[in-house]
Amino acid sequence: MRLFRNRPELRWEYRVHEQIMPAIRRAGVDARLTDIAILHGGYQDPSLREAKLERNRRLLEVGHAEKPDDPVILFQLGWAELNRGRLAAAVQLLERSVRLFPREVSVGGKARGLLAQAYHRLGQAAHALAILREGQALFPDDGELLFLEGIVRLETNDFAGAETCLRRLLAKPVGDCRSGVDLALYGYKARNLLAQVYAQWGRLADAEREWRAVLHEQPSLQAARDGLRNVLLARGRVAEALATSPGEPSESRE
Repeated sequence: MRLFRNRPELRWEYRVHEQIMPAIRRAGVDARLTDIAILHGGYQDPSLREAKLERNRRLLEVGHAEKPDDPVILFQLGWAELNRGRLAAAVQLLERSVRLFPREVSVGGKARGLLAQAYHRLGQAAHALAILREGQALFPDDGELLFLEGIVRLETNDFAGAETCLRRLLAKPVGDCRSGVDLALYGYKARNLLAQVYAQWGRLADAEREWRAVLHEQPSLQAARDGLRNVLLARGRVAEALATSPGEPSESRE
């Protein structure tokens, strides 16, 4: 939410990751979507990123001490702990945030995605999948949940299940953006993951096709270029693999 009337009851809340939507909801104001894109690059500078994240975590800890049952603070603090690799702490915080968030809050999908990631990294893939399925039932427009399910299924060698998730994602229109969305999940990132699925599944022609599509969209993506080269080598097309150079993906000879 970025544009709203200058009314005295509409004020930002929280020390960090400030929110206006709670005040909007309390005032009964209608929230509408637009086609305006906001590009947020505040965390792209590596020299500033860690200091900002640590500052945010300290401020979240202060807020948590004041309001231990605030689902927004629990969500943000759980996300911070996940980024620090403190998985058990992240699970505890995110589980509470998911239980306390009102059902209609759009960030509930993101909270479940983070919780699923924490469980997956703890080696509890089945629990992670259950959370992702619950999230998709509640937030069917959330493409990130499908992407994360694809990752979990790939890493548990459920190639058919991963393919189904990623094909659904590629066919899905971009959903509700109010909690933020990575548009690349609906394009080259999904295709790059799908290519990995096919490569590990042994469907090399399909992997080649998907990695070529990725490089058509993102010619400088080295992971896709390396994947394509390895597939070409595995298919015995050595000269073509060696000729694949950065910024100039080779054309298929088939």
